[in-house]
Amino acid sequence: MYDERLISAFCQATKRDEIMKLAQIGKVKYYKLRADPDFMKAVNERRADLVREAVLHMEGYITEDVDRLQEIIRDPKTKPQIRINAINLLMTQLASWRTSTDIESRLLALEERVEDKT
Repeated sequence: MYDERLISAFCQATKRDEIMKLAQIGKVKYYKLRADPDFMKAVNERRADLVREAVLHMEGYITEDVDRLQEIIRDPKTKPQIRINAINLLMTQLASWRTSTDIESRLLALEERVEDKT
């Protein structure tokens, strides 16, 4: 429906002039697109897709990263402050991941309930 180049430009840049340059459009076209709810929905959906792809990519490294942190923590040659930092990072990330997982599961349940009522 919309030119891929336009959606891509809105996803790649945040400043008006950068978007206009990437999309090769003028100010009038830029403001028309910004005011078009369908276009902005397409841009937001694309941004969400990009974030999901990045998260999936990063999730592939989580186990390896946790294993490496555990190696650092268990290594008797590691300085105490570095161990403490590694433990703190591990615990902070664990809390963040649990919160994210909890929010995601609650959101999915809520979406299912809304879909069931419609």
